[in-house]
Amino acid sequence: MFIYRPDTIRRVMFFALIYQGAADFRSVGGRMFFKISNGEEIYLELNNPDTNRPLCAAAMVSNIGSEVTILKEEKYFSGHKEADDYYRFGFSWVAGSK
Repeated sequence: MFIYRPDTIRRVMFFALIYQGAADFRSVGGRMFFKISNGEEIYLELNNPDTNRPLCAAAMVSNIGSEVTILKEEKYFSGHKEADDYYRFGFSWVAGSK
């Protein structure tokens, strides 16, 4: 993911989701890698997994003033709505299908 105009964002959240076939985050050794435009590299490990929750808010990119920061979140949730309520994104949740 490239953020070409960081001045236009407030926050970007990176999520990880356990999919069918993986027992939990502990078994998959979740990790993320970020490469910043100045060459800095950030390696993030999901090293505190909650075995009962399949959705992880892993990292948040925030624009505070003129400074962009990346913070490790690693907060686990039972599902999308719970995460939405926690972060107050304000999505409308309705039943759907693939």
